[in-house]
Amino acid sequence: MAFSNYSSLNRAQLTFEYLHTNSTTHEFLFGALAELVDNARDANATRIDICTERRPDLRGGFMLCFLDDGTGMDPNEATHVIQFGKSSKRSPESTHIGQYGNGLKSGSMRIGKDFILFTKKENMLTCLFLSRTFHEEEGLDEVIVPLPTWDNQNKQPVTQDPEKYAIETELIYKYSPFKTEVQLMEQFKKIEGDSGTLVVIYNLKLMDTREPELDVETDHQDILMAGTTPEGVKPERRSFRAYAAVLYIDPRMRIFIQGHKVRTKRLSCCLYKPRVYKYTSTRFKTRTEQEVKRADHLAKIAEEKAREAESKSLSLELKLGGDLSRDARTMLRKAQESAMMLRREAEVKRKIQENKQKALKEPKELCFIFGVNIDQRELDGMFVYNCSRLIKMYEKVGPQLEGGMACGGVVGVVDVPYLVLEPTHNKQDFADAKEYRHLLKAMGEHLAQYWKDVAIAQKGIVKFWDEFGYLSANWNQPPSSELRYKRRRAMEIPVTIQCDKCLKWRTLPFQLDAVDRRYPDSWVCLMNPDSTQDRCDATEQKQNLPVGVLRKDTKSSEDKQKELSEKIKQQQDKLEALQKTTPIKSQADVKKLPADVSMKTSPQATRSSERTVRPRSPPLPAVIKNAPSRPSLSKPPPLSKPPPLSRKPSTPTRTVRTSVPSPPPPPPIRRVEPVPKGRAAATGKPPLAPSTRSPAAKPPSRTLAPSRGAASRSPRSTAKQTPSTSRQRKMVAEKESSEEEEEEEEEEEEEEEEEEESEEEEPQPKKSKLFSAVAERSKAVVKKAEPKQGKMMEVQAQTAEGSVMMEKLQKQVMGPRHRTLPHSLHSKEMRNSGKNKLVAATAPQHVQAVLTTPTPKLPAGPHPGRPAVENVPGSQRRTFPLSISSKEKKEEEKQGSGKKGLAAANVAKLTRAALYVPAPKQPPAPKFSSQAVVKITDSTEEEESEKELKDAQKDKGLLVEVKVNKEWFTGRVAAVEASKQSIRWKVKFDYVPTTTTPRDRWVFKGSDEVRLMRPPSPVSQSPDTQEETEKASARMEPDTTQPGTSREVTDSLVIMMRTFLRYFFPPDFQIPKDDVNSMSAEELVAFPMKEYFQQYELGLQSLCNSYQTRADARARAVEEKSSSAEARLRESEEKLQKLRTNIVALLQKVQEDIDINTDDELDAYIEDLLTKGD
Repeated sequence: MAFSNYSSLNRAQLTFEYLHTNSTTHEFLFGALAELVDNARDANATRIDICTERRPDLRGGFMLCFLDDGTGMDPNEATHVIQFGKSSKRSPESTHIGQYGNGLKSGSMRIGKDFILFTKKENMLTCLFLSRTFHEEEGLDEVIVPLPTWDNQNKQPVTQDPEKYAIETELIYKYSPFKTEVQLMEQFKKIEGDSGTLVVIYNLKLMDTREPELDVETDHQDILMAGTTPEGVKPERRSFRAYAAVLYIDPRMRIFIQGHKVRTKRLSCCLYKPRVYKYTSTRFKTRTEQEVKRADHLAKIAEEKAREAESKSLSLELKLGGDLSRDARTMLRKAQESAMMLRREAEVKRKIQENKQKALKEPKELCFIFGVNIDQRELDGMFVYNCSRLIKMYEKVGPQLEGGMACGGVVGVVDVPYLVLEPTHNKQDFADAKEYRHLLKAMGEHLAQYWKDVAIAQKGIVKFWDEFGYLSANWNQPPSSELRYKRRRAMEIPVTIQCDKCLKWRTLPFQLDAVDRRYPDSWVCLMNPDSTQDRCDATEQKQNLPVGVLRKDTKSSEDKQKELSEKIKQQQDKLEALQKTTPIKSQADVKKLPADVSMKTSPQATRSSERTVRPRSPPLPAVIKNAPSRPSLSKPPPLSKPPPLSRKPSTPTRTVRTSVPSPPPPPPIRRVEPVPKGRAAATGKPPLAPSTRSPAAKPPSRTLAPSRGAASRSPRSTAKQTPSTSRQRKMVAEKESSEEEEEEEEEEEEEEEEEEESEEEEPQPKKSKLFSAVAERSKAVVKKAEPKQGKMMEVQAQTAEGSVMMEKLQKQVMGPRHRTLPHSLHSKEMRNSGKNKLVAATAPQHVQAVLTTPTPKLPAGPHPGRPAVENVPGSQRRTFPLSISSKEKKEEEKQGSGKKGLAAANVAKLTRAALYVPAPKQPPAPKFSSQAVVKITDSTEEEESEKELKDAQKDKGLLVEVKVNKEWFTGRVAAVEASKQSIRWKVKFDYVPTTTTPRDRWVFKGSDEVRLMRPPSPVSQSPDTQEETEKASARMEPDTTQPGTSREVTDSLVIMMRTFLRYFFPPDFQIPKDDVNSMSAEELVAFPMKEYFQQYELGLQSLCNSYQTRADARARAVEEKSSSAEARLRESEEKLQKLRTNIVALLQKVQEDIDINTDDELDAYIEDLLTKGD
């Protein structure tokens, strides 16, 4: 059929492609079905039938039909259906759901490919046919819509163009399921009333499995979503019956699916303890602003029309002039009346615009209804309606977003009018997302208030749900189906049902036999057991809901002031931290810094800033601190600026400078100053011994001093060092501070990391076979000998003659010119020598002989050519920046040749340490190539073991915690057992359950099963405790400043312990209660807590048993009393019944025709006799 033949047919004024595009707005298939239900509701239908009709010849195998008894459409109204966007329902005061004139087209095209509509109104039958199949086969771009009309009386076509009617019917017969006019009339007959509409959708859309999207076979009373339902999907998204039940907030239309009525719900009547909250807000302005703009536009148009009419009237009046003819006066009067009418209309629209402008500033009021869904607690959340139509469901707000049991099972309902929020075209969301989020936030706040008001949490959430039959811990598990739980739920939520005749809602009174009763679909008011509501003309009772009020927590002025002061303080701290930090971007910035400013590397410049701060090092071991000392008589040489060692480009480095002297601090902690990788690799020399400092004292001020890279030198050569004096050590201690100590730690971490990287590239010194064997055997020991905390360089080896103390010594150079060795060389030498630590302690005796042979006997005093060995207490031993002369350096490089030089160099690599104390000046002596001296002490092996045992005995009385059965128990070290391999502690517990744990236990010191309750004093810390301190450094730092707890704290703890013991003191305890008041701290420590708590538990148990006995006795007495009362009651009832029988027999003897069968009749007869007698 040619396209020219369709020129007379109605067109939708849109392209064919738009039909498909428009249908894609409905992602939720049930939302498309709901569009057709909405049209029936807007047409004031009281009933809609949704059913399927099997048609195997069509795609999908069936047709989907929507039949309602609404007002229907005449031919003119039917033409508006095909005009996309045309709607007569659009007005601010309208309660209709449809606003866009798009629902029928988008909804039907989402369900299927074609639809045909039959409607009846005012004795006219109209058919509308919209088919995408027709357009595809005919190749049409415009949307052609056949629209034939018939008279309802004679079934004759109503048309002024028979040719147009013929084309329309021919297209319907060809592309619709109805092939003849008789079949079309049969569809009109399905509309039984005077008006109504039938929509038939066919050629349904299919899934990838070639099955229709709607499942009508699984449940013949429902329309389901096809496919496997994912776990956790709400029933409203699976079943259209469930979705239609809650589609409207106040249903006034009966919905039948597949011939069975849908039990629609008024959600507020289905909740436990419902409560309403009124909410007002001025935030919802978008929709009102649109209405104001529209009203202003209409007012301007009306004003222009009125002004034009008035101008026309004045012009006509001037034109007529003095013409007083009848026709002229009539014409003038009509023009003036038209102008007046348009002016009044303009004024009315201007007033409407002004009223809407005022309403823009007025707050909008909404009503939030909350209640608990005790029938299905897993179905909770907010139901948001717009003009009584469901838009969003199961929206979690407020406490429900946290996923806990708080506010679980609570359902919220709100109906939002068009003037507050506008829905999207598919009616599945709101157009203004920002205002919708504000609505949900407000509902969350009111939900939290409702949860407080119903006080479920205060009584116990689990107990509350147990009461209604939710016995499972699984939240999604349905409640128990036992009769008592069903009755309990039915008592709280009465049945609310809709009359099938008058459509009014009736609340039925509670009846025990009505639990689980299935009410008929045709239930009417006459079936209501409530006599006041058993007629359709009775008014519908309004739901009387308690009103709640949102109570916001208001902060007092003191709280606000406190919060403000805390914020100000935080900002001030940040500002001070920023002012103290200066970024260094170039060498020029370094030179500009003052001498007392410490440099902190930028976090962007190093990876060490990303690591956690390393814990502080613990105190030195007792073996170092207790070393003998000699008084120092020499004065310190002046420290000079280091000259360049080579002509290589200079690179910045950090050197420690001393300043004003001060008294030395308490026992120090030895710490290594690592060097950045760039300097260590450039020099090619082994690093020198690191400097040490005390964590208790302030760190020295640090400056940035440039140091030039030194020329490469022999790996066997070593640097000569100039010792520092005690005066210099005092000057260092003066400038140490806690802030700079943290900065130094961060620098050390960065430099250590750089050292590790440069160490891989640095050439290693050549080793002899003997040296390699020793190094291999001591590999494991070396790894353990480099703790993070101190990197102590002292090595002790046991021999047959005694204890060999090998220390790396520092050399003092005499002369007018001195220079400070760059810190990079200093640290690099230490790093290379660190690989060979503790080798002497593990080497065989012939190796020890080799180590001691090449060292000749030296004079007692030191000289510039070699280091001095001095016995200095651990509290006074420190290492400072070293000085070396260039002349001695050259002499030292020459010493690398010869057997003695080779052996001495190897010994130096094995025995370097970081201990140094200045010595008095001595006459010069011959120089030797060795930089290490092996000193034989007077102590024997037995003396050392006795000393270790004596030091280990100091651990007695330590407060520790021991892990037993995966639990930690407190106790004290009662005994110590020391051996060469390990130290064992016997820990006596304060209190443990004796059934599973002994009263004491032996544990190895330093193991994972024991830990100190508080860090011990550095004085009492043995070398073995250093490992323990290192392991526990992550959780606590050693107390190096205060050796013990203050007296005030101890006294307060003693008083608290006495009060505690007196408060829980058991009766008949072995110690009198009054003696507790005079107990000292030592007596309280030895108090028998185990027996104390055992007797306390026995007393508590006996008390509970006595209470139980008394309660049982009372219960028995009450039961006996109740049974005797019941017996007396039965006896009285029997006597009363016997008396009634005698009275009836007596009355029958007096008057034989008396017929009394029940007690009520007898009572009424006696009352009647008494009344007559009166």
